[in-house]
Amino acid sequence: MAYSWDNRVDFVVRYMYDIDNNGFLDQNDFLCMAVRACVVEGKGDCSSSRLDDYKKLMTNLWDEISAIADDDKDGKISNQEFKDAVKKTCVGKKYEEFPQAMRAFIESNFKLLDIDSDGIVGVKNIVIAV
Repeated sequence: MAYSWDNRVDFVVRYMYDIDNNGFLDQNDFLCMAVRACVVEGKGDCSSSRLDDYKKLMTNLWDEISAIADDDKDGKISNQEFKDAVKKTCVGKKYEEFPQAMRAFIESNFKLLDIDSDGIVGVKNIVIAV
């Protein structure tokens, strides 16, 4: 089914988080997300001090998420490991009950999509390259 939970998580992991498109999440993806967040927040400008702040944030986030999701401790989080971690730590719980790492991950990625910082991701946040 196209709109199944599994397919939606696969899509999000593949197109939003797996920055280097190697089929799994790793520390490199989180460092790439730090660069992306710095550039987006700076509207094209990425100062070295802001980048350092984002690198620290994303390194800490990787450490926390890998502790939750990297079951085989190989330094990579497969889609299945990520889905299992979400099911284990988030499904059926209120947002406030999610692990801090999951909340921070969601919030940092929401911030990237909320281009105008109005607290809403809508049609005006979608940029289409022609």
